[in-house]
Amino acid sequence: MTTFDPLFPNQGFFSALPVIFPTNLYDLHPLLRLEHGPVSVEASWIFYWRQTVADCGVRCRPVRRWSQRRHLLPVSRVPVFTRVRLSRDTNLSVDAEYSHIFAGPAFRDAGGRDIDYFGTWTTFTY
Repeated sequence: MTTFDPLFPNQGFFSALPVIFPTNLYDLHPLLRLEHGPVSVEASWIFYWRQTVADCGVRCRPVRRWSQRRHLLPVSRVPVFTRVRLSRDTNLSVDAEYSHIFAGPAFRDAGGRDIDYFGTWTTFTY
């Protein structure tokens, strides 16, 4: 089996943190979302599995040590996403995301480790 490598991948498909790409992955994504007025908070735990142990690694560059191991779970991620809508009329919002990525056996065997990420951005929609 070969790894699907899209020509123009959406870097933010799973998160603003472009570490995990939609290449031959299954994911389970339980999610809790709370909204109160202009504030929404979303927390989840995302589990990713490779379709096969023969798939290549991060961004479709083969990680040689992966093929020697039989691990299908490369990582899991716990993101918390907050959005504050500043104005109803202009659709202006401020977003923040914190994610912790737990390196699974496949990543650890290839020399990987856990990752923490925090990012903020402002969105104007017209």
